Amino acid sequence: MNRDLSALEHEATLRQLAGPLVAALAAGSQGPAAATGSPAPEVLERLTEARYRTLLEQIPAVTFMASLQHGLQELYVSPQIESLLGYSQQEWLQDPVLWYERLHPDDKDRWNIEFAKTVALGERFHSIYRFIAREGRIVWILGDTKIVRDEAGNPLFIQGVGFDITELKDAEEMLRQRTIDLDVANKELEAFAYSVTHDLRTPLRTLEAFSQILVEEYGGNLGDTGRHYLELVRGSASRMAQMIDDFLRLYRISRQTVDRTWVDLSAMARSILRELKDAEPHRVVDIRIEHTRPAHVDPALFRIALGNLLGNAWKFTSKQARATIEFGETWRDGHATYFVRDDGAGFDMAFVDKLFQPFERLHTSEEFSGHGIGLATIRRVVERHGGNVFAEGGVGRGATFYFSVGSSHSS
Repeated sequence: MNRDLSALEHEATLRQLAGPLVAALAAGSQGPAAATGSPAPEVLERLTEARYRTLLEQIPAVTFMASLQHGLQELYVSPQIESLLGYSQQEWLQDPVLWYERLHPDDKDRWNIEFAKTVALGERFHSIYRFIAREGRIVWILGDTKIVRDEAGNPLFIQGVGFDITELKDAEEMLRQRTIDLDVANKELEAFAYSVTHDLRTPLRTLEAFSQILVEEYGGNLGDTGRHYLELVRGSASRMAQMIDDFLRLYRISRQTVDRTWVDLSAMARSILRELKDAEPHRVVDIRIEHTRPAHVDPALFRIALGNLLGNAWKFTSKQARATIEFGETWRDGHATYFVRDDGAGFDMAFVDKLFQPFERLHTSEEFSGHGIGLATIRRVVERHGGNVFAEGGVGRGATFYFSVGSSHSS
């Protein structure tokens, strides 16, 4: 008997809440049926209530109503409560304090204050709070509730909806933790860069200085073999110093602010290749530079990146009697993409993943000079502009390096 009475109360409350909707739908239904005879009003009302209940129980959220006449007591909760918190409709409605028991202890005081303002001032209750599901997991709810009042303005009941935003909150927490981890990693990198700058340079300078003294003052006593070994030591120390310089240069590029402006990359490429040609005027190189659209980039950073790309093309074609170096623009995957192409030494595509890694080299220092930092620098600059860089090539058949600069191209 109590269960039947409770069900009747729920139906009556639904009817009261849906009153305006019932009237609107009933009016719309009566129009076209007037000529042939309208269904009885109670039939229309039940049909509308069924539609309304279906709507409530299909949306991806929990809808609820609660009485304010004898404390806050649930009158209705949609079936979604079971998938959300693990309690059936019946369990939720039969226990008048279950909802408050499942409210997170740390959120209860705030909920009490916010809901008191809603009742006293008529403000809409819109807040985020946590519930503890049956199995103990935390569920984040975005609640939106309003008070329904009688004609005299007295509060009768509340109606509201609760959206599960747990995944959003989990994503926010993951992002927050990753931000903390990134900050820690940046501080560690700064400390490492400082250590490299100050702690590693000192022993290298000492090694080079004393090696030079040995050569100058005791070289005659060392013999050819001893002097050769000493030169190897000095060469290694010099290369280590250069690698430290390259590492610090890459680090600074990673930290440097990107100050974008519109840049004519064709003009920049022309200027860089002119400098390379002036340094080696005996080289026979067919230079082909297309007119390309302006790029929205940092000119200083892209001078470094494009200088490395064209410098590599110049270096890896140095063994050609007549070389060709091109700069231009094409479309790849629906995006405007710039490229540098040469017909030089090329590379094995099986090792393409190593190309842009710091200090990775596909050619020996005897073949071509370098420390393997240029392409890593190019990638860092391009990625800081929201772009992408990749390469194609073949051994003895040259190479083409493509890069984009995000979505900031001129139209």
